[in-house]
Amino acid sequence: MKTKIRRLLNSRIFYTKFYRFLLRLLKLKYKTCLIFRQFWFKLHIKFRHLLVSTFWFLVITVLVYFLVQGLNLIIFGTTLGENFKKDIDDNFYDKLESLSILGGFIIYVATSTDRQKRSHYEAWQVINSAGTQGGSGGRIQALEDLNNDGVSLAGLTVENADLTNIKLSGADLARANLKNTTLRKSILRDVNLTEGKLNNANLNYANLDNANLDNADLSGAKLFSVQLIKAQLLNAKLEGADLRKANLSGADFSDADLTGANLRGTNLSDADLSGAKLRKTFPSNTNFNGANLSGIDFSYFILNGINLRGAKLIGANLESTKFIGADLREANLFGANLDDVDFSNANLSGANLNDAQLNNFNLIGINLRGAKLDGADLSGADLSNADLSGADLYDANLTDANLRDANLDGANLKSTKCKAAILDGANLNGADLSDADVSGANFNNAELRGTNLRNVNLEGAKNLTEEQLQNALRY
Repeated sequence: MKTKIRRLLNSRIFYTKFYRFLLRLLKLKYKTCLIFRQFWFKLHIKFRHLLVSTFWFLVITVLVYFLVQGLNLIIFGTTLGENFKKDIDDNFYDKLESLSILGGFIIYVATSTDRQKRSHYEAWQVINSAGTQGGSGGRIQALEDLNNDGVSLAGLTVENADLTNIKLSGADLARANLKNTTLRKSILRDVNLTEGKLNNANLNYANLDNANLDNADLSGAKLFSVQLIKAQLLNAKLEGADLRKANLSGADFSDADLTGANLRGTNLSDADLSGAKLRKTFPSNTNFNGANLSGIDFSYFILNGINLRGAKLIGANLESTKFIGADLREANLFGANLDDVDFSNANLSGANLNDAQLNNFNLIGINLRGAKLDGADLSGADLSNADLSGADLYDANLTDANLRDANLDGANLKSTKCKAAILDGANLNGADLSDADVSGANFNNAELRGTNLRNVNLEGAKNLTEEQLQNALRY
């Protein structure tokens, strides 16, 4: 019986008769509404399920209406006379219209879950049927609709697709397979792509601010001018990735593998790169301002003119690295290996080089104003013309160091080892050399006004005049 009723409700004959019935009920001529006939059938095809539900609701509504009227007559003793007839004639159509609208709304809300499920099913059909074929294949709209409805896209597989300009902010794409997929100019803010596969994907100009890409594979990915501000990429693979002019400020790349990545013009300010692998990256015009590069291996790199202001390079391996003209102001190089480093004309004012290894490196013209060099090993270093004014060199080793024409005004050289150091023309005004060992050092034309020479070892000092000693402040 149910099957027959269902077939009847789905037939065009039923809706033709029902359509004519409505016209007669509304006292309208069939011919005058002929222009709406095609519209009626189109409506039937597109919203068949909703129309069937609405029809039955209207039938039940009419029955309930008459039942309520009948009960009203029985309860209050009113007969089905003129008043009831008049009430039907005057108000039937108005009430029927109101009830129909209300009924349609209730049915729409009641069936919204089913419609949403059907919509999701159709969206997944579009995505899955496209497989690994190129182009969009309707997948952009399908994925956006699913994401807007809060559907998880975890484990999604969309390879080789063109999803340019897709908007999936906040999407759950954990473990998604997006290999070789084009996502240019896509909006992927706050997206979860943990353990995602994005090998060779094109993400040029995409926005992935605050995205989670922990353990994701982005090897060979195109990330030109991408935005990854404050994104998480812990232990991510970015081997050979193109990150030119990308904005990675505040991003976390801890233990990430960036071997061979292109970092030309990349903004890595305040980024965390501790433990990251940066071999063969050859950064040029890269901004590491305030970045955490603790434990990084930059040995034999050419970082001329690089911006490392305020960067943390604690325990970093910088052996034989060139920092010519680099900005290392306020940088923390505590315990770093700086053997054979070239800091020519670099600015390290306020930098912390405590306990750093500084053997045989070039510091010609370097700016170390106010730098912290407690216990630093600068033996044999070339610090000629260097600015070390106000620098803290407590207990540093400057044996055989070249400090010709260096500015050590107000520097702390207490307990330093300056054996055989070259201090020709050096400015030591106001410097503290108490308890220092400057035996065999050359003081030719050095300025010592107000210099603290208490308990200093001057044995074998060369070219140290009486006038210089008189100018020095003795305690």
